[in-house]
Amino acid sequence: MDAVTDVRQRKLSGPLFNTLDWGGFLIWSLPELSVVIDGRTNLHGDERLESLLGVWQGAPGWETNPEFSRAKLIVADHSRPLTWLLRKDPNYRIVYEDKVAVVFVPLK
Repeated sequence: MDAVTDVRQRKLSGPLFNTLDWGGFLIWSLPELSVVIDGRTNLHGDERLESLLGVWQGAPGWETNPEFSRAKLIVADHSRPLTWLLRKDPNYRIVYEDKVAVVFVPLK
């Protein structure tokens, strides 16, 4: 994933907000950054999984989710509703984009 190369070259820091789908890959390719979630769902619990899924779906209150609010880096795929919300949000800036991923940083 070229987004990982860009994150590494820019020396961007976490915590990193990511989808469950990419968590394991991001742990392996960016071990210096902590990810919010990975495929080990038995460690996270149903309530946390549902909460994070709600953020990625752009459910009401997504912007106040504590784990999302702490993120200093968001690695998103193009197909998620959250990606489209962040594109329109003046509090976030795109620092990298390709056909697979979009990388955002908060401006706060």
